[in-house]
Amino acid sequence: MEIHEHVLPVTNLLVKDYLGNSLHSSSFFHYSPYQEQSYIDRLNELKQYRFPRKELVEHLLVFNQKYNADEKTIHNINKLEDPSSVVVVGGQQAGLLTGPLYTIHKIITIIQQAKRLEEQHKIPVVPVFWIAGEDHDFPEINHTYAEVNGKMKKHALNQKWPNKHSVSDVQLDRVACMEWINELFHFYGETSYTKDILREINDCLDSSNTYIDFFAQLLFLMFRDTGLVLVDSGNKQLRSIEVPFFQQMIEKNDTIDLSLRRQQARLIASDFNLMIESEEGSAHIFFHLNGERILLERKEIDGKIYFQGKHNECRFTKEEILSVVKTKADCFSNNVVTRPLMQELMFPTLMFVAGPGEIAYWAELKEVFESLGRKMPPVFPRLMATLMTGSVSREIQELKLEVQSVLTQGVVKEKQQFLNSLHNTKIRSEISKLKVVLEDHYKALSESASEIHDSLVQMVSKNELIIHNQLDFIEQEFYKQAQRKNEIMIHRYDRIQDLIRPENHPQERMLNVFYFINLFGFDLIKQMVEETTSSEYTHKVLHL
Repeated sequence: MEIHEHVLPVTNLLVKDYLGNSLHSSSFFHYSPYQEQSYIDRLNELKQYRFPRKELVEHLLVFNQKYNADEKTIHNINKLEDPSSVVVVGGQQAGLLTGPLYTIHKIITIIQQAKRLEEQHKIPVVPVFWIAGEDHDFPEINHTYAEVNGKMKKHALNQKWPNKHSVSDVQLDRVACMEWINELFHFYGETSYTKDILREINDCLDSSNTYIDFFAQLLFLMFRDTGLVLVDSGNKQLRSIEVPFFQQMIEKNDTIDLSLRRQQARLIASDFNLMIESEEGSAHIFFHLNGERILLERKEIDGKIYFQGKHNECRFTKEEILSVVKTKADCFSNNVVTRPLMQELMFPTLMFVAGPGEIAYWAELKEVFESLGRKMPPVFPRLMATLMTGSVSREIQELKLEVQSVLTQGVVKEKQQFLNSLHNTKIRSEISKLKVVLEDHYKALSESASEIHDSLVQMVSKNELIIHNQLDFIEQEFYKQAQRKNEIMIHRYDRIQDLIRPENHPQERMLNVFYFINLFGFDLIKQMVEETTSSEYTHKVLHL
C-alpha cells in the first residue's frame, strides 16, 4: 500500500479555520488536538471528575462478550477500572454492512490514537466506539451505493420501519437483509475472496436479532485483535448507569438550553453557519412512548415547569420526570446536544474523534459543557481517505489526469470534453452546408406553392422540417457510432468517477468498505490500521 497526501479544499468555513489551527483553543473549543500539552492538561482535568467505572466495566463486559469479543477487547474493558485509565472515543450510526467508509476511517483513527497516547503518556488508553443505537432515522442507514450496469445506483434494503423507533429496538429482517447483501455482492462481482466473505457475513447475520447486533458482529469481524470496545447508546441496560446524568440534565435544563443559544450567537457573530437546529425551550431529551421517540420541550405554565411533547403526547412536572427517570430510565435518550454530554459524563475521555460535520456542531457546545462544570475534550479529526485500486490509478495516469483534481471535482468535465471531441467536424460542416442549400431551394419552392394554394405552403414547410430532422438524425448517428467505437475510453472515465467521486460526492461518504474487502480480503483492514496515519489533517490516498 502506498499512501499519498493531498490538501483538499474545505467548504465549511469553521472546519477550514479549525484545521488551519486558528480555532483549536478559542471561544469555540477548550483544547488543541495537535498540541501535546493539551493531553497533559486534559489528564489533569480528568482527575477532578468521578466516573461510574465499576458499573461501566460490568456493562461493557456483558455487551461485548455477547458478540464474542476477543481477549484484547476484554482486557481493555477491565483496564477501565484503573482510576488512571482514559478513553479515546468516537461514534456513528449502525449502518448496513457498517455503512459508508467514513465509519471505518473513524474507528481506525480511534484505535491508532489510543495506541499512540498510551505509549506517549504511559497510562491505559482504551479505544471506544459509541454506536448511536438510539437514532431512529432508518433511511439514513438502510442503503449503500453500487455500480449497476455501468451507473452508480442507490441500493436500499426493503424493510418496513416503525415510525420513530430506535434502531436498537427494531428486529432485523434476516431474509430481506441476506437478499440485499447477495444482490450487492452480485453488483460487486465475484473474486477469490467473495465466498469466504459472504460466509462470514452470513454467520454474523444468523447470530443477530437487531441491526445493532449485526453492526457490532461485523466490527469485531473486521477489527480483531485491536482491542476495540463497543458501547450502544440505545442499550436499555446502559440506561440504569445514566440515571444520575439524566437527572443532572433535567435539573440544569434551562441552563443547558441557554448556553447553547449563547454559543450559537457567538458563532453567528463570527459569520459561521449553525449545524444544530433547535427551537428555544427544547429539553434536548427524548421520551420513548409506545415505541416512538418524542422530543421534550420545557414549558413554564402558571409558575410551574413542565416537560412535554410538542403535541402534548406526554406531560410531566419537573418532579415527576425526575422520578420517572429513576424507575423508567430506558424510556429516555439524548438528542444531538445532550449526547456528547452523556458521553463525557460516562467516560474519562482524553480525546474525541470527529468527522468534519461533528467538529462544526461541537463548536456550538462549548458553553453547554461549561454549564455542567466540564470542558470538552480535544476534538481530533478522523482519518480522511480515498481508496484507489491499481487499475483506476493506472487509468488516471494514462489519461494524464491530476489526482488532486479527480479527488475534488471528479472527471465529469474531462469526460464531456472527450465526448465533444467525438463530433465529426467534417460531417457537421457538410450537413450545415447542405441545410443552407436546402433552405434556399425550399424558400423558392414555398414561393411557387403560395401562388397555387396555401395548403401547399404548409406541405413544403412540413417537408423541410422532416428533411432537417433527418439530417440531424444522420449527424447523431455518426456521433453514436463514434461513441460505440470509443466505448472503452468512455467507460474508463466512468470507472474513475464511480470509484473516486460517486454521484460527485467524496468516496468515503458513498461507498461501503465491503466493495474493497471483496477485492483485497479482510487483511485490508489490518493494513489500514497499521499503515495509515491521521496525525496531520491531510487527505490520504491509499493506493491498493
